[in-house]
Amino acid sequence: MKKVDALLNRLQENTEKPWFPWALALLGFLDYIFIVFPMTSIVATSAVLNPKRWLRFALIPLIGSIPGALLFSLVLGHYGVTFLNWLAPSMMTSSFWMTAEHWIHQHGVWALFGLVLLPTSDQPPIAICSFAQMPFIQIALAVIFGKVIKFVFFGWLGSYAPETMSKLRRWNKVETETPSA
Repeated sequence: MKKVDALLNRLQENTEKPWFPWALALLGFLDYIFIVFPMTSIVATSAVLNPKRWLRFALIPLIGSIPGALLFSLVLGHYGVTFLNWLAPSMMTSSFWMTAEHWIHQHGVWALFGLVLLPTSDQPPIAICSFAQMPFIQIALAVIFGKVIKFVFFGWLGSYAPETMSKLRRWNKVETETPSA
């Protein structure tokens, strides 16, 4: 995990480069193969580092992330639990898996949509839906709309973080400099 962190840190030193959003798209796709890239955090911190490009950092990674998610769903639909156990042996025993499974069995595609909106891993709910043989078009639409909303929201939020932090620092400075009665 340290190597992944080092890679992400080096990558995010280049937010001004024109190729940077396309590197995020590649990471978004690879996240469904290696399950190690926290894409929501990467989108948000990229926007913090370069607020003027936040929308680009939110939308271009979708070019890799959405096809990666859909391919992940198709592969799981074909190879099933064997593939998931090879890829991420502990995923099916996590508490998130258990919660997601319960929600999806109760609320179907709406639960998938809601879970994709969260700043958590998308793989468990997508896998659960694939194993439950949810129609692929429902999985695709929930993933597409959920990821667009999530990445745009967290990119936008990240773009305002520097301004908000600056205001908080000024407020804290005024508060500490004000003599108490």
